[in-house]
Amino acid sequence: LMVAAAGREPVPLVETQDETDMPAAPVGAAEVAFLIGSRPNQTIAVASTIDGRIVRRLNGTNGSAIRSMTAFADGKRIYYTAAGSLFSIPVSDGQPQRLGAGDVVTADASSHELLVRLDQSAGIRLVRRSLAGGPDRPVPVESLVRLVSGSGGLSPTAIGRDGSLPVQVQAGSSWFWPAASLDPRTGRAK
Repeated sequence: LMVAAAGREPVPLVETQDETDMPAAPVGAAEVAFLIGSRPNQTIAVASTIDGRIVRRLNGTNGSAIRSMTAFADGKRIYYTAAGSLFSIPVSDGQPQRLGAGDVVTADASSHELLVRLDQSAGIRLVRRSLAGGPDRPVPVESLVRLVSGSGGLSPTAIGRDGSLPVQVQAGSSWFWPAASLDPRTGRAK
């Protein structure tokens, strides 16, 4: 993983001989979580964004095939997906807690909920998952488009200040999957 400032050459995010990889997510105001190590022994590491120093490794995630991760601004927990499940782990490490099904996750800071993409045989769908518990709530998507899994996913900070969410969609019979801005409250995609 590299970091670049305007007008400067990219430099490594952290000084380490270990491999570093995506996904990555901001954690609190001055840290970033990312994958470290070689597959199949990757784990989540947390580094300072101020000096690039690794401050901890989350051994509870060792060997998980992590597909996405996110965190809220409070920096207390990291939420990640692996093997079709959504997990939560304290940023200080510990035993991961399975929160249910999930293929990709992002945090919605305005509602303090998780937005989870489920890649199912019947199609791709989005749900809101409350951290307080309770059933998942489906996110509506207008009938003119279908969500697609695409090669990427929801970024850890995907939800804009206006609540919009960038997604890949299939419209009509097109072979192309354009980007769209989805309003998770109304289901409208632009």
